[in-house]
Amino acid sequence: MSNTDPVTDLLTILGHHEEELPVSVQEAFAKCRDMVQSPLGTFAANIGRQLLRDQARIDELEERVGSLQGQMRRSETGWCLPREVEEGPLPVPRLEMRIEVQQWGWTWTYMLVRRHFLGNLEGLMLGSTEVRTARHPDASKSLDLPIRDGVHIAFDARFLSLPAFVTLGDRAERVEPLDDARYFQALPKKP
Repeated sequence: MSNTDPVTDLLTILGHHEEELPVSVQEAFAKCRDMVQSPLGTFAANIGRQLLRDQARIDELEERVGSLQGQMRRSETGWCLPREVEEGPLPVPRLEMRIEVQQWGWTWTYMLVRRHFLGNLEGLMLGSTEVRTARHPDASKSLDLPIRDGVHIAFDARFLSLPAFVTLGDRAERVEPLDDARYFQALPKKP
């Protein structure tokens, strides 16, 4: 059997048992064999092979679509799933704004870091801000916070009485809690 011609392969498989088939099927089998060996049959065999390849690709793409739909459904609530956080010198529990450099810019991920009852550290995501730019944070300067989540971490640090940090890799800077006066100054003024 060749791996290149599924029509011929099928006829070869059936040919091993051709004598066991009813006469009408044997006649149809003979016609198929004649057709496959003719130029039109070769064309039909080529179309058959292409259809089989296309169907295999369609099946592969349908499986991929199903997988992506599942990922999309999981991602709708995936942001609230805890992330594993490595042990380090920062206190636990804490609020942390982690800067993660991406190819297209960077992401600030705001999370509550706590010790799970099993002993490992986990980060519960509270917010995320993306910046799409070719410019990356300058590690030699003070680490900036995004406006909205920056106000949230500073206010939450005071409200929850937790230490707050902004981190980039191994570097960490403390975020000062926002007192009431500074919080209300940061709010937009009503017209």
